[in-house]
Amino acid sequence: MNDHDQPNIVQTGRSDWIVAICSVVFDLDVGQQLESVYPIAAISESTATSVAFHSFPDSMSMELQSRSSVRDSTFFFRLRRDGSRAEGADYIQSAYLYGFVFCRQRQDERLRRGGEQKSVIVLSEQPYSSALTPLAQYAGPLYFNNGQSALQEVYQEVLDWEPPTAGVRCMLEFGDTTLITQVPDPSTLPPPAPIEVLDQYSQLPMLPCASQDPGALHGAFHEVDVFTPFTALFHHLWTLWEMMLLAEPLLVVAPSPGECSTAVAALIALISPLPYSADFRPFFTIHDPDYHAMTAPDQPFPSHTNLPRLLGVTNRYFLKALPQWPNTVSVGTKPMQAVGGEKPKGGRVGRAMAAVRQRTLGSQPQLGDHVQALWTGYKPVTRPDQRLLDRLLTPAATDSASKTARMAVLNSQAVREHFVELTIAMLAPFAPYCEPPGPQSGDTPAPDQERPHLPAFSHAEFIEQLQRQPLPALLQQRFRSQAACVQFYKRFIECPNFMAWFERRRAAAAAWQACAFRKKCGAWAHMLEAARVR
Repeated sequence: MNDHDQPNIVQTGRSDWIVAICSVVFDLDVGQQLESVYPIAAISESTATSVAFHSFPDSMSMELQSRSSVRDSTFFFRLRRDGSRAEGADYIQSAYLYGFVFCRQRQDERLRRGGEQKSVIVLSEQPYSSALTPLAQYAGPLYFNNGQSALQEVYQEVLDWEPPTAGVRCMLEFGDTTLITQVPDPSTLPPPAPIEVLDQYSQLPMLPCASQDPGALHGAFHEVDVFTPFTALFHHLWTLWEMMLLAEPLLVVAPSPGECSTAVAALIALISPLPYSADFRPFFTIHDPDYHAMTAPDQPFPSHTNLPRLLGVTNRYFLKALPQWPNTVSVGTKPMQAVGGEKPKGGRVGRAMAAVRQRTLGSQPQLGDHVQALWTGYKPVTRPDQRLLDRLLTPAATDSASKTARMAVLNSQAVREHFVELTIAMLAPFAPYCEPPGPQSGDTPAPDQERPHLPAFSHAEFIEQLQRQPLPALLQQRFRSQAACVQFYKRFIECPNFMAWFERRRAAAAAWQACAFRKKCGAWAHMLEAARVR
């Protein structure tokens, strides 16, 4: 891509919402190619190449149903940004970029080789999916109608948006649309946070508690449907919740990028408000720079590296390329495929034989045809909530699409609230280590007075304390035994999700405490000075 290929545009300021907006075409001679990007200097050449290779479905994952048809699809990806700064960039860049894609695939016998593929991608350093997915859905058709100048038009509209502020309802205007949305607290987003943790708190945010509004925003992808992707696997959701908390390696296989990226987002949302701190890729392809490192013959177990642990893929080749990955879940359906795949026949004995075959073959059946299932050697220590299962609405075959969609929204809300409460209960025992004592109202602190320290955290002492005291009621209901729960905590405090969250919380608590004592000392010094003057 050369600068002279761009429309005649004038560079403008930087947006707090997006890094850039670009278009990618599939060139029949050279493959995916970045056609245009605005602002021009927003991304480096190597990052542009990575963006281009993530902007289209794999060839095996999209099948148009006629020789003259159009298919629009939306999905998102996350990729590692290279260490070099793009020319002209004047701010510290995040290590990752999110791309929100509007893709159009068109088959027409009048076109060269019978078709074309083009995508519009909104790039951001944060997963503000509730705002940026609709933005991509707006920018895509505008680009196909007006050409590359539409990218400048959309970017200029985003520059008029108010900066994203956690917990504040934003009214975002683009075209004739006004989108009302919110962004989650930075402390609940996957790292790196939008701003330094030591600078983000004028007041210490309380640890989430179950008494808070269950409809409150509790993390990334808060608007994603967490029910529909796992309708056929719902009894496995508690197992998946455990695996996500522990950042166990998990391969998510789906027929399309939209289905696999939505499923990955739903899995991350299951453990909100705990941010998922391991590397994850909602839509991963063989062109990703990390692919060769992940498929190297001497590659160690995935949890022993800094490489991605959560992958969404559509190319079933990954089942062969990543044989060391211990967990695979397949979701979504191909056109005309029944939910749940082929049902085992032969009554109880037939179902038992099918279960044994599934454990023996692992995910190999996926190489033949798509089947919704979970293949794992992980042994869960929680049990499903039968009350939640009984609350879920089941659409009838005669229900309209709109009624089915309304049921999915209600089911998703119920599932999300359940797992938010469950995750909050998991985090509750750590509250004493994250809530520092501040100055009392009657204290007269000296400027050199040493602040009380946060309680020291010892893994062994924490586990010993768990063994002595009763668990929160919700954990008692879900875990099979107290011993099983304690063993789970032993693994949890060693995983990257806990360590990143705990360090962030402790740093924020210490920063808040220092600020509180400075204000108290400053106020006392001002009072002494005023008394001396009088």
